[in-house]
Amino acid sequence: MRAFGVAVGVAAVTVLLSGCSGSSDGPDRTEDSAGSGAGRVSVRFTVASNLPLKIAMTGISGSAGHTQEFANVAAPWSKTVMVEKGRYPSMAVAPVKAAGKGEVRCEMRVDGKLVDEDSGKSTGSSLVLDCGGAV
Repeated sequence: MRAFGVAVGVAAVTVLLSGCSGSSDGPDRTEDSAGSGAGRVSVRFTVASNLPLKIAMTGISGSAGHTQEFANVAAPWSKTVMVEKGRYPSMAVAPVKAAGKGEVRCEMRVDGKLVDEDSGKSTGSSLVLDCGGAV
């Protein structure tokens, strides 16, 4: 399953490197258009960093290939979404400026349980983190 996550991360990195066109989203925004159903789970993504970030989320909607992007995100940042069981939501996170120096950390929780986490230190070269997993 990790190989699939890497593939999703690579796709998200491509989107991030080509430039994000979304807007920043404040902390703790919740997206739940259909409410909690038997076939859906709560997925919460969180990011901590001292750098402005670009974030790309995939696998969170019914549309194949749909990517939700956020640019110039100030951390701490989180987003909770309701996702259908059987999907593979993921989030790619990168500093806005590749030459930025600082630390970045992301995690994904499903119904409150930690599913994946990643962290890294940007030392002036590009850094991309990927948090994702099957739900």
